[in-house]
Amino acid sequence: GVLGAGVVARLITGMIMDVMEQGEIEEVRVWSRTKGNAEGMRDVVEVDKGVSLVVCDGCKEAVEGCDLVFTVTPSRVGLVENVDWLKGNAIVVAVGSDTPGKRELGVGVVDDIITHGTVISDTIPNVVKLGECQYLPPSLHNKIITFGDVLT
Repeated sequence: GVLGAGVVARLITGMIMDVMEQGEIEEVRVWSRTKGNAEGMRDVVEVDKGVSLVVCDGCKEAVEGCDLVFTVTPSRVGLVENVDWLKGNAIVVAVGSDTPGKRELGVGVVDDIITHGTVISDTIPNVVKLGECQYLPPSLHNKIITFGDVLT
């Protein structure tokens, strides 16, 4: 599921299409505030390889049951409003929360993910200042791990 259909969303979706084997992706669900932008993702999604593009009317429809979720918007309100919208083992890549005050995951969603799963970041000081984790209580900051932790 992809929330957003701008340049970065198109690049990420295109890269995922490039690295996945034919048949590994059945559909790509996209939501955008501008429906025409979501429709424009057709040139990125490889429908010729049997992948269908589903343009969604809402965020819940776009992410519910997906294995992989990308949020790539400039939102300042949580678009994924409830962790129950997410598949239990989903990978969520929240890209758009890149400055203080931005957020794409609703209140409590990151708390739930960090309590029941794993939050991986490039650097902890940045993600608690600029990313989705800026909304976490400081008592949960020690549960964030870095890409370096995963790779070593």
